[in-house]
Amino acid sequence: MHTDFKSRTASVLLAVIAILPLAKSQNLSDQEVAGIVSSGRYFPTARDFSLRERADTMTMCIMYGFECVTDTLSGKCLHEPYMLEIGGRLTHYYSYNAYIRDSVQSGVYASEISRGMNAFTDITSSIIPEDQTVTYYEIFRSIPSSSRYVLLRIENTDYYYNEAIEPTKWRLTGRTDTVCGYRCQVAEGQLNGRQWTVSFSTDIPYPYGPWKLEGLPGLILKAEDSEGLLRWEAVGLENGRDRSIYRYPQNKTSAIGLHCRCEKTSKKNIAGLWRMMWRSPGFLRTSGKPMKVMLPDGSTRTVEIPGHNEGYYPPLE
Repeated sequence: MHTDFKSRTASVLLAVIAILPLAKSQNLSDQEVAGIVSSGRYFPTARDFSLRERADTMTMCIMYGFECVTDTLSGKCLHEPYMLEIGGRLTHYYSYNAYIRDSVQSGVYASEISRGMNAFTDITSSIIPEDQTVTYYEIFRSIPSSSRYVLLRIENTDYYYNEAIEPTKWRLTGRTDTVCGYRCQVAEGQLNGRQWTVSFSTDIPYPYGPWKLEGLPGLILKAEDSEGLLRWEAVGLENGRDRSIYRYPQNKTSAIGLHCRCEKTSKKNIAGLWRMMWRSPGFLRTSGKPMKVMLPDGSTRTVEIPGHNEGYYPPLE
């Protein structure tokens, strides 16, 4: 099954054009503003789409639907579409929502600058459904070397680390599955503290999959952890048609003032940031200090941010 991702992007852009005039007329109460800032959906600073640089030529592109349980009692889930682009020298795993947000937000900023405005309108809530989020979490996997470049964006800084890839010991279960019309074999394996069950198809001879799952003689199209908290399933595949795989440069500021800072860190520090991002996103954004918020009508308001809480969060590893 193949999906035209360009038409999907175009429909999102049309929806934004229809919504933008309404967003500026909103008048939010202090309670509503505090609720937005301290909500479970955390949106870092968008990146300037025009800064992207070509890194490789794409041979295949897969879209996965990802869901994670955010409340183990009610079973409430948060959803986010992710992309896996496969090239000759690397693979790129990233949030499709982040891609949409960067592209649309950059256009909004550029339009406002051209009109002499010095305050930018954040239109994230207008284009991202309430049950979805925007996670600036990316993985570049080098081919053929066994190394990864992992990135997590907090505010306007991209924190990254490099890691060697340790092979996962997969066990074939003898079961079969069908995903996106492809006949799959089912395998089980352990990676970084979690037990995974995956469906892969040898009809697509790429040994890769979503996130850090890989190492089977075919593309992984579905994956779920043993606790049922984390799940990916392919919803569309298409040939790369020699399009480009892009990455953002390090430490660069665009013409519209969006920063592209990058700092090397450790896997342990990234895990701490990930933990805080899930448990207390508002606190992470402001380091616990009062925050001045610009409302859609152009006025500003200062709100207090709740402190760090010890709620549930869904660690990938």
